[in-house]
Amino acid sequence: TSHPANRHLVKATVGLARVNAEQVYAAAMAQPFRGRLLREWAGSLEASRMARIRDAVRIGYVEGETISQMVRRIRGSRAEKYTDGLIQIDRRDAEAVVRTAVSHIAAVVKDRHQQANGDIIKAVAWRSTLDGRTSSECRIRDGLQYALETHKPIGHQVPWLSGPGRLHWQCRSTSTAVVKSWRELGFDVDELPEGTRAAMDGQEPAQTTYGQWLKKQSAARQDDILGPTRGALLRRGGLDMEAFYNEKGRMLNPTFKNFIDLFSKMSGS
Repeated sequence: TSHPANRHLVKATVGLARVNAEQVYAAAMAQPFRGRLLREWAGSLEASRMARIRDAVRIGYVEGETISQMVRRIRGSRAEKYTDGLIQIDRRDAEAVVRTAVSHIAAVVKDRHQQANGDIIKAVAWRSTLDGRTSSECRIRDGLQYALETHKPIGHQVPWLSGPGRLHWQCRSTSTAVVKSWRELGFDVDELPEGTRAAMDGQEPAQTTYGQWLKKQSAARQDDILGPTRGALLRRGGLDMEAFYNEKGRMLNPTFKNFIDLFSKMSGS
């Protein structure tokens, strides 16, 4: 790469280590997600479908349903365009497994690649999607940094758990490498300008966190994401999104005591 500094053109080459595709695939197959190995999830899909159909027939028989009613329970109703039947539900479950499996494999590949280049990477940053569908667990982790190999929190206490892409079903989070500065790598040059990251309404500065992005959204969108009570506290109470979580990254329930604590934060007491 090249970068102008002090009226000189400095050229620097940093090599990246590759990872073995077969080893990464084996690691992805051997590393569990959601409590099972990848091959176990694949093998359970058909068995799960047959178990649901069998249970539906048993329930229908005990409740005295007709054969037509049992078929409707399995197939779904015409009024709902057959989206409420067990077969369609199984399709959605299969899609969730596939999406989560792809994220799982991608996360393992990224983990291995980052660890192979540990000589130029000093940390890993969590990156969540900046839109209204991001889970509360991923919202609070966006922008937080973790140790490269151990994934221990750096400067906070929110645990890595299963990691981005594996934290929950159909998790869309990912991670980015926090590369050492040019001077940390031994080059006497300034850093490159900050880039951008994608959000649902366009590009945002690369270091924008979910909480910072949320503060700039409309009241309707804030209420839709946080709920009306937390949304009002975010706008009129001067609180950051992080105030609605405990130190371990769990969102506080909107109980009276919790909101008394929040109002105490607002007053600085």
